[in-house]
Amino acid sequence: MILPILVVRHCLEENLGSWQDVFVQEKIPFTYRDIYRGESLPERLQAYSGVILLGGFMGVYEEDRYAFLKDELVWVEKVLKAQKPLLGICLGSQVIARVLGAGVYRGYTGPEIGWKPVSLTEAGRSDPVLKALPEKFVPVHWHGDTFDLPSGAALLASSERYIHQAFRYGRSTYGIQFHVEANESLIHFWLKEDTESIEKANETKTQILEDTAEHLPGLKILAKKLWTTIKPIFQS
Repeated sequence: MILPILVVRHCLEENLGSWQDVFVQEKIPFTYRDIYRGESLPERLQAYSGVILLGGFMGVYEEDRYAFLKDELVWVEKVLKAQKPLLGICLGSQVIARVLGAGVYRGYTGPEIGWKPVSLTEAGRSDPVLKALPEKFVPVHWHGDTFDLPSGAALLASSERYIHQAFRYGRSTYGIQFHVEANESLIHFWLKEDTESIEKANETKTQILEDTAEHLPGLKILAKKLWTTIKPIFQS
């Protein structure tokens, strides 16, 4: 029996995106846990093959405003100690970095928004997961915060604006800042709800939509390839 993947959501609109289609096609069981609306995180991890932490509009340091973050940080520490496969996307990567003792803070050059190139590091090119990606590719970004590289982690990818775009800690913990899972609905939600970040990043909705038409089909292909290298970790 294949155990389900536990997918932690910080807000309704942030979901697995194009990966959800892949999971359904490949009959990979998964279940959402919506901590933003009070759903609790499980004490017993044995029922799950691993954990995916999705994105969100809040900062990981806003525990006083979003009380569920406090519980999540404690719980993720348990996941790490149990050596369960763990993947964090955007805010999820920042949660992992914070639990591992790294700083997480507002980006020093402003928000990184839209379609921007990312390059794999030498470690990324040989990494068992990120080797599925080209040495240089163009994903979509939507974040205002960044993080320091956790002690003991391997830096796997960087962009021109922010060096820390992806890391691996141990064998089965990954943090990815950019949105490899993005699909049309996620991008249109960000465009509708986060005009402030678009302006701060000196981007325009028109340009982002044009870039989406150009790059999204290729990103979906890359997302599927990336999942083929992540999947063995969750099924080990």
